[in-house]
Amino acid sequence: MAGTGAFLHLVRSVLRRKPSGLRGLWRPNSLRKPLRGLAFQVGSTGYFGMLDMPVKYDIDIKLLENRYKKLQQDHHPDQFANKPKDEFERAVSMSSSINEAYETLKHPLHRARYMLEIGGVCMAEGHIIHNEQFLSKIMEMQERVEAASEQKEILGLFQEVEDLYVDCVEELSEAFAQDNYGSAKEKVTKLSYLDTIRTRINAKLHVT
Repeated sequence: MAGTGAFLHLVRSVLRRKPSGLRGLWRPNSLRKPLRGLAFQVGSTGYFGMLDMPVKYDIDIKLLENRYKKLQQDHHPDQFANKPKDEFERAVSMSSSINEAYETLKHPLHRARYMLEIGGVCMAEGHIIHNEQFLSKIMEMQERVEAASEQKEILGLFQEVEDLYVDCVEELSEAFAQDNYGSAKEKVTKLSYLDTIRTRINAKLHVT
């Protein structure tokens, strides 16, 4: 049906904005490896300072995008092609750091993890969430995703996970607004599990 096709296109476009390459549910995406170091930092604000954004979880994504485009334009390596080698190499490094900063801050999960990092909160790879009800829900959803074969069923799972994802982002927003980094750490782990399931649904949608 046309309606289903349009919704499927929307689902895929949303999911494509999320990082892929996840390998296992019990090793959430955000806990696998540390972020690479910055080529430069502005004060102690890191990626936020680089893109001239306030250091807070709730940011204006459109403003972030505009400032990213302007900064990338100013430092694009093509503009330094006829400059001395060291200037060109600095431009390449700068451009890479700008890209990394943007990709981190635009994604709710990665932005939260980065805020914990600059706040001195360690997200150890072995960290798990101590919420049996939530973990049971995750295991149930994982099984349903694995068993799902019909497009309608997969799209229903997508909506269910998306609702949980949005709720978790709102909880993260509240935790950071209250400077409650302990709560934020738990919410980041929770969001990581949900992000993993989103990726598995994405894989399902691309083979159905």
